[in-house]
Amino acid sequence: MTALSTAVDDRGVATVVVDHPPINLITMEVFFELGTEIERLAHDASVRAVVFRSANPEWFLAHFDVEAIQQFPREQPEPTAIGPYDQMIAGHARSQGLILVTNNEREFNRVPGLRIENWV
Repeated sequence: MTALSTAVDDRGVATVVVDHPPINLITMEVFFELGTEIERLAHDASVRAVVFRSANPEWFLAHFDVEAIQQFPREQPEPTAIGPYDQMIAGHARSQGLILVTNNEREFNRVPGLRIENWV
């Protein structure tokens, strides 16, 4: 079941109507469908503006499905990149063959080839 219908008028205005009864609850399916439609419209050269409407005059979008939210993973993945200033510090130290003295081992250990020491 699709929850969206889209029409583009001759002025390039796309109207996306959300129709997911009874209250336009944003389920995972609706969320992904919205994302796909927004991506499609963003790449359509004939579209100059997008208007979102609800098929239900009582509701626009209710909220995200709480049961779906509770299924999301709670563990956050370990970040793979370090911050921009730390990148500059690490890049300079590594390019000069220096040993970086830092207490921020968790961040700088992710830089391959960087030699670090912790004096704390």
